[in-house]
Amino acid sequence: MKDKNPNIKERVMKSIKEKKVTMRSRLVFVLEKIGLESALVGTIILGALIISILFYFLKKNGVLKFITLGIPGIKVVLLTLPYDYIALAIACIILAIYFANQIELFCGNCTQTNRFVVYFLIVSVILGVFFGILGVGDFLKGWSKKDIPRENSIRGQIQSFSSKEVIVREDGRLIRIFIESPEPIGYNLYEEGKYLRAIGIRDLENDNLFHAHMMRCCDEY
Repeated sequence: MKDKNPNIKERVMKSIKEKKVTMRSRLVFVLEKIGLESALVGTIILGALIISILFYFLKKNGVLKFITLGIPGIKVVLLTLPYDYIALAIACIILAIYFANQIELFCGNCTQTNRFVVYFLIVSVILGVFFGILGVGDFLKGWSKKDIPRENSIRGQIQSFSSKEVIVREDGRLIRIFIESPEPIGYNLYEEGKYLRAIGIRDLENDNLFHAHMMRCCDEY
């Protein structure tokens, strides 16, 4: 019985002799590998920069501390997260995986790239924290204009307080917060200059009044 699968080596050599296959220079492979590795490193650095800006955004708004206010606080966090930065970070992960897979095509038996997402995140987070310490996020600031939703939440710096209200400074304006919970204010909890977070309702007739149903007090930022 005739072999239906002729020797692959013979077929390739025959194609080369007939000039149906053009051999590529080793230099081309080296340059392509260097280019892909450079693109991979650049993507990791870009991802780290985006993560550092994301850290800056979350620190500036202090939004994650709303989580301690339960389900309403979690809703505030979800409404405030900068999804544009998150989308860019995901895009960097996809690009990094693509470049890693392309490099694997050139290097033969490489480490499997299914672990690469974890490595990418670890390296990007470490670099992102490092960039954050250096103040890179503060320097770049970014373009995301998202902020804590003002309709039902507030974060302000305490200016003064009394038995049933607290006056805070929010974005340069003084806001009176009326405390609608039955518990009296514990004076030892409030300090001028610290930040208060509250969930409730902004007064429809006066934008400088806020009726607080739940509060967290007090933090340095």
